Amino acid sequence: MKEYISIKDLNFSYNKEKFITALDFDIPKSTSIGLIGPSGSGKTTIIKLILGLLSPQKGSIKINKKDYTHNELGYMPQQYALYEELTVKENLEIFSNLNNVSNKSEIQKRSEDLLNLIDLSDKAKELVKNLSGGMKQRLSMAIAMINNPEILLLDEPTVGIDPVLRESFWSHFKKLNENKITIIITSHVMDDAMKCDKVIFFIEGKIVAYDTPVNLIKYTKTNNLGDAFVQIVNKGYKK
Repeated sequence: MKEYISIKDLNFSYNKEKFITALDFDIPKSTSIGLIGPSGSGKTTIIKLILGLLSPQKGSIKINKKDYTHNELGYMPQQYALYEELTVKENLEIFSNLNNVSNKSEIQKRSEDLLNLIDLSDKAKELVKNLSGGMKQRLSMAIAMINNPEILLLDEPTVGIDPVLRESFWSHFKKLNENKITIIITSHVMDDAMKCDKVIFFIEGKIVAYDTPVNLIKYTKTNNLGDAFVQIVNKGYKK
C-alpha cells in the first residue's frame, strides 16, 4: 500500500532537550495504526505534532504528499474536553458548529447515528456532569467523529469502557477503514493493539519496531504482543 501520512526527519525538543530525533515512518491510507509504548515514550507527542498542537524543530508531516488542514482530522484527547453543564446532545451540537457543520438536519442525523454507536441515545438530554467516566469517554469518541474526518487520531480511546463496547468501537473502526478513513490510536491495551493493521513500538521518542501484530509475535516467538514488546525493547528488532 502506498504511503498516505508521511513523517520525515522529524525532530522535537522539550525545553531544548531532544525528545524525538530524525523520526521517519509512513502510514498507508485506510488502515488502523497503533502507537504502543509506556508513558513518556512519545506517543501523545506524535499525535500533537500531527494535529499541529506542537511544532517540530525540523522535518515534515505530509498527508497525501501535501500540507493539510486540520479540518481533515478528528481528535480524541486523553482528558475529557467536554462542556459539563450542557447536555450530551448540546455538546454534539456545539462541536458540530465548531467543525463547520451548520446544517441542522445534518447535525441531528450525525448526532443520532453517533449516539447509537456509543450506546448513549437514552442519555441525550442528560447533563454531561452527571455521566460516568466511561460515558464521558464514549461521548468524547463521538465528538472526534462529528466532522466525518479523513484521519482519526485517538489517544487512549478505550480506557474505562467495558469489553462489549470496546468490540463495538473496533467494529466501527473497521467500517471506517473500509470507507477510506485512516485511524491512528495510542493505547496501553494490547487487545486494542492486536486489532490494528500495524503497530509502532515507541521507546523514548524512537521507533523500535513497526510491523503487523502477528509478525511481531512470530519474530519474537512469544505468545502475545505484550511479551513481544518486552522482548523487542530488551533485544531489538530487525525486519
